[in-house]
Amino acid sequence: MPNEQDIKIAVMQNQIEGLREQHKAHKEEITRSLSDLADKVFESINGIRTDIKDIYEFINRSKGSVAALLLCSSALGGIVVAVVSWALTRFIK
Repeated sequence: MPNEQDIKIAVMQNQIEGLREQHKAHKEEITRSLSDLADKVFESINGIRTDIKDIYEFINRSKGSVAALLLCSSALGGIVVAVVSWALTRFIK
């Protein structure tokens, strides 16, 4: 006939085994979750790299148009300054 100590030991062993199973299931779940998260981060990084590459390509394609725009705006600004300067010297005297 098993005594009280043997029963307590058997109960504790059963609880330990249950905890081991819970730990194993939790470990697998965490591993799967972290793997999914790593995949999502990798996809996001690749998307960002693609976006940056597209931006660089756009900048490289539009360098000529930006230079032309700067030239036109500088010329227009020079004309405006010349007209204002002429008007001020003519009408302020």
